[in-house]
Amino acid sequence: MKKQYITFVFTLLTIMLQAQDAYQYSLSFLGVNTATDNYQMALIATPNFDAPNGNTADLGAAFYVPEGLGISIGNFQAANSGIPASEWIGYSSGTSGGQELFQILRVPGVTNYFIDAENGVPIQLAVFDVIAVPNPTTGTIILAANDDPFVVSTFSENFLNVSFTGTTSNYFGAHDPAANSINFETLSVDEIWVPDNVKLSVYPNPASNVIHISASFPVEKVAVYDVMGKLVLSSTDTKQIQVHTLNAGMYLLKIYANQQTITRKVIIE
Repeated sequence: MKKQYITFVFTLLTIMLQAQDAYQYSLSFLGVNTATDNYQMALIATPNFDAPNGNTADLGAAFYVPEGLGISIGNFQAANSGIPASEWIGYSSGTSGGQELFQILRVPGVTNYFIDAENGVPIQLAVFDVIAVPNPTTGTIILAANDDPFVVSTFSENFLNVSFTGTTSNYFGAHDPAANSINFETLSVDEIWVPDNVKLSVYPNPASNVIHISASFPVEKVAVYDVMGKLVLSSTDTKQIQVHTLNAGMYLLKIYANQQTITRKVIIE
């Protein structure tokens, strides 16, 4: 009986932990900031619960970039969370194992900004530049885990303090393992030049539902990769590809023809 009771309590605690209201952090590449020519990123928070009118307090996120690339973080812009750019700061927490740890922090002002939690619906918390000249072409930017020893030692943990009930609590839960990093090498892929006598059109770009492909040469297949190099769509329909199921962001469209590949960067809205 005692063993059964312990098993029941453990199962109940597991269910309670799994059901805890929380946000998942992820990174999204927004493209090249036309005002600065830097890579522009967004910190995304996706809730697993529903709640209206959360009064945002101090927020923070930590991530690693390769050491020695001269990278800094800045040029914050207002995100769709409504939190103004002026309330965000970014700084380096130091280096460890060939990686430089950065943290971005929201320091609240005098005005309250509210967010709604809608289960599975992402919110842009912050938009910022990865500042480097030239833009990095190797390595990865990756969200750092709260149990990382260097994160702990530098007090750089991720957190998301919000009040939905009158009491401010930390609603940060974890990182989205499918969207916690962005490969700089993928972002630096140049579009392959096509001779003037060969016609290729990819439209519309940006797109939201369908991308049309018009080519003056036989196309064998087309594929779409995310910024981490993961195949997300593949189609033998060489005239159009359905993209309405993809999250907003930048992708690489690869067109396969005559044992060659032509790459185009496309934006999904």
